[in-house]
Amino acid sequence: MSELGALIDFTGCHPRLLHYCLQKGADSPVAAEKLLRSSSLPAQLFTRFRQVDDRIRLCTFLVDIRLERYDPWPADELLRRLYWNNLITRRGQDFCWRCEFIRQTGRELLECR
Repeated sequence: MSELGALIDFTGCHPRLLHYCLQKGADSPVAAEKLLRSSSLPAQLFTRFRQVDDRIRLCTFLVDIRLERYDPWPADELLRRLYWNNLITRRGQDFCWRCEFIRQTGRELLECR
């Protein structure tokens, strides 16, 4: 896999994460993670989801990489917000977290158990 392919895979092709990593010259997932962990960008991804109700439900979503069955306009308002904020994406027939880095960051920031 090329360096770019590895970065795309690591960031889940999240536009802001990938752009930041490329802009800072990350040449591997390890370098990308180090750069991202020392920036405020990961925390910014979850600022819209810090209300108590969101946090509780998000922690249940953050348990697995795969969430619910994909629907172009999900009835679940939280799933819609996650999708339109680029935190989840469609993979096959399911909604999934864009990448493990986003899922783990969410678990840490929201202090999920």
